[in-house]
Formats: sequence, C-alpha cells, structure tokens
Amino acid sequence: VEALRADVEPPLPAEARAVRDVANLVTRAEVARRAGRLETAQQKLDEATARSADLTYGPIRTDLALTRGLVQHAMGQYDSAEASLKEALASAATWRQRDDMHEAAAQLMFVVGYEQRRFDEGLRYRRLVDGLSVGDPDRVGTAHQTLAHLLLVQGKLEEAEGEYRRTLELREQT
Repeated sequence: VEALRADVEPPLPAEARAVRDVANLVTRAEVARRAGRLETAQQKLDEATARSADLTYGPIRTDLALTRGLVQHAMGQYDSAEASLKEALASAATWRQRDDMHEAAAQLMFVVGYEQRRFDEGLRYRRLVDGLSVGDPDRVGTAHQTLAHLLLVQGKLEEAEGEYRRTLELREQT
C-alpha cells in the first residue's frame, strides 16, 4: 500500500538496501547543513555520491543533486549550486518528483535571481514555482517571499512590500 501511494516507484529489491543507505547519508548531510556544519554535509554527500555510482535507481540522484545544491548555496558557491539545482530539477521532472521539482525551481529562482543578481533569468522559474505551488498556501507563500526578495534588491520597494504582505497573509492561513 505504501508503495502504491508513493510519488515514485520504489527501488528494485536488489538495490533497496543500497538506496536506503545512500538516502540515509543524504539525510545526514541535510541535517548537517541545517546545523551549519557544511564541511560535514559535503563529506556525507561525497560518500553518498560514491556509493550511488553503480545504482540504477534514478530518484536517489534527485535527492543527491538537490541536497548538494542546498549545501553549495549555503557555502556561497552559487555557480555550483545553480548547476546542481538544475540537475535536481531535470531529475525530478524525469522521475515525477513533484515536491523536489518545486524545491529545486524555488531554489533556482533565489540562487539565480537574488544571489547572482540575474533577475530576469531567476524570474523564468517563477511560472514553474507558481504552477507547482497551486493548492499549497505554504508553497505559494514561499513563492511570493522569493519574488519579494528579488524585487527588493532591484529597488522596487513598493512591489516588494506588496509581495511581503501577501506572504504574511498566506503564512497566517497555515
């Protein structure tokens, strides 16, 4: 029943344990990132990447690329983060991982548009983020907040304020 409810197919039984081990390393990397232990996060990702080299289960590559992009972003490696997030977005689209597609697109909007100040290019991800946010007020709020950040650094203060207010309204609903 759990497999039927999942967004993606589970790994083949022959790879299930190895995929689970890689997933655990990715989770540990994400925990380390959130704790600000970026070198530890990178080490866990390097180990996960090495262990996943022979796996045929594609969805694990989405998790690896997405987490790698988040760690690189936290380390200020914006070009590398952009490349990893694009890889995660493509992989998520291939494997129909809607949540990961949203996360990758939202992060790309921020990394490209805000961090790298390539506003128009960052805004290209907005439609995808908006489409993947439908029906989820928290995600819609995140999309408005990211847009507000982009508008703010462009000096479009009134527009940014409107987006921040919309973010607050949506956050109060959740």
